Amino acid sequence: MLVLSQLPASRRREFADAFYAERRRAGSRGRPEPRATASAAALLVLELAGEELDTARIRDLLQGAAQGDDLTRTAAPALAELRKAVVRVRMNVELEDPAHPRGAAALAVAEVLDPAGDVVALQEVVARAAWAAVETWEPPRVLAFMLELDRIFTAV
Repeated sequence: MLVLSQLPASRRREFADAFYAERRRAGSRGRPEPRATASAAALLVLELAGEELDTARIRDLLQGAAQGDDLTRTAAPALAELRKAVVRVRMNVELEDPAHPRGAAALAVAEVLDPAGDVVALQEVVARAAWAAVETWEPPRVLAFMLELDRIFTAV
């Protein structure tokens, strides 16, 4: 609904029809672990988060988490880089506004890497990622994002 509400009214039906047609073709397979799902969603918008987070090491950590790796077993040097990046994001005044696409993407990634609570706030990560996508990309790329997000939610 968030994505549709941001598209011009004349394009909403076409977008929704394309999304649901592809979704039916792909089928449903079950629900993966929340952190893996959040990590995969964050990876989709990592490029929008800015150079503070879009590094090779952080990309590798997110990819591993999306595949079910335990981030608590991360090597000390990688963990130090990750923590510094998350602190830079959370302390950056420019990224403070979650309504700004870059800020939304950065906060989504930061939540996966260093959750505010005991568990990753999956809904928050997905909502921020979707907001960043719909505010930044053209409708065909947003459709591809949504279909990939749907695939992530239904992957085993």
